[in-house]
Amino acid sequence: MLMRPTAATLRRALPAEARSLLDAACSAASERDIELWAVGGAIRDLAAGVAPREVDLACGGDAASLATATARRLGDTAGVSEEPRFATASVRLGDGRIDLATLRSERYARPGALPAVRTSVAIEADLARLDLTVNALALGLAGPRRGELVDPFGGLDDLAARRLRVLHADSFRDDATRLWRGARYAAALGLRPEPETARLVEDAPRWLARISGRRLWAELERTAASRRVGATLRMLDGWGALRGVHPGWSLPREAAHALARRPGPHTPSLLLAVLLATLAGRDAIAARLTAPRAARRAVDEAARLLAARDRAPATLVGLEGAGEEARSAARWLDPEAQVTLQRDLRRWEHTRSPLDAAALLRLGVERGPALGEWLARLRRERYLGNLRGAAGARRLVRAAWCAPPSRRRHDEHAARPAPARRGGSRPGVRGVRRLRPRGLAEGDGGLRRVRGRLPHRPQPAGAGPQLRGGDLRASLRLQLQLRPLHRALRGKRRVRRPLALRRPLAAASRGGTP
Repeated sequence: MLMRPTAATLRRALPAEARSLLDAACSAASERDIELWAVGGAIRDLAAGVAPREVDLACGGDAASLATATARRLGDTAGVSEEPRFATASVRLGDGRIDLATLRSERYARPGALPAVRTSVAIEADLARLDLTVNALALGLAGPRRGELVDPFGGLDDLAARRLRVLHADSFRDDATRLWRGARYAAALGLRPEPETARLVEDAPRWLARISGRRLWAELERTAASRRVGATLRMLDGWGALRGVHPGWSLPREAAHALARRPGPHTPSLLLAVLLATLAGRDAIAARLTAPRAARRAVDEAARLLAARDRAPATLVGLEGAGEEARSAARWLDPEAQVTLQRDLRRWEHTRSPLDAAALLRLGVERGPALGEWLARLRRERYLGNLRGAAGARRLVRAAWCAPPSRRRHDEHAARPAPARRGGSRPGVRGVRRLRPRGLAEGDGGLRRVRGRLPHRPQPAGAGPQLRGGDLRASLRLQLQLRPLHRALRGKRRVRRPLALRRPLAAASRGGTP
């Protein structure tokens, strides 16, 4: 049974901030002797016993002027926005909002186009421009017809009979987004199209091709914010409205089941991911809707999660960083596989290499790709349970590196060629050079051997190891000259090769004294 809407019941049903906005608008309209009407969905919901969350107002004067006067009564906390082309304005107060429109009629030059507006009309002419009879309702709030309930098209009777009926035969042709709105109202209020409207609904999807992607995305946002998302989309799919937006769009069975269990509201990105993640043409559909980048990313991430066939680290690397909306969409569409996959994905995302980059450099790993490969390998081994701490990681690096760390740090570096010295033929000083200290022994502060530096002289049979005077002096001098170099290499500093080093080495290699 329907309730009869009144100004008092409307005021009591609204949230506190919307009630303050309504009171301020009524006072401003009465002060200016302007007729003010509450129209559309708020009256419909109130008659059906549903508390409205906001209210739309229509006024006999200029909507922008009335909105400014309303905001002035509420103080600096209220904000006003205007749309002069359509003679509309909005006033916001915290989370509350009222929309004001000048009483007007509309005419559509072509299907899907925005309407041409004519103002200064009666409330009945204003209601005639709406989409459905259940929305063509008005309640007088100020002016000579205050308290009057206007229902020129039998909307209350249709609401009581649960009928969905359009106002005229060109309703969907003029604005095909009314098909989406009709589905939302039908799902929310339990309405069914009457025969003539059902015939028009069958023909309506072809007009959706003329609607811009921006307006279609706005309708999807409103659908996501409703409390019967699944029922609305099932109705739209049955009416062919999804195919009217894009030929490859239909409601997947998994999505229908998921939304039936979770009626809404949802975020638009989550809803789009649920609708498109399992479809082959998801990119084209998202482009047709001009979906924002964040929504398209959620669709792509959900599709990758659903396509994962195993939980190996190589697979998880490509999935980490997926957003919560994408993960929720994947769980809704394939709960059995996704619960396990996403549990392992979160464990992978919380796994870190036991050694950081600085520790690997100290172990002798060179900067560059090798460093990143080692970090990834240690993380993978730890995730698989093959490593438990830093000590095991260091053993793995040393075993795979096959060289002492102090030696490996400087290995595989070639010396740069010496540039010619200006003003003469004598070779100049070599530049900074990284040597290969293969002959340096670790920890004894000296030299064990210098390969290729000292001459090898055969000794008589039975004679112990001996050095001649010239060889001994060459060896001692070479050790003294290489000692700073040895210290520098142990301290990981680059050094210049001493000029005097060339002469004793050359003399020693010839077997003479320096």
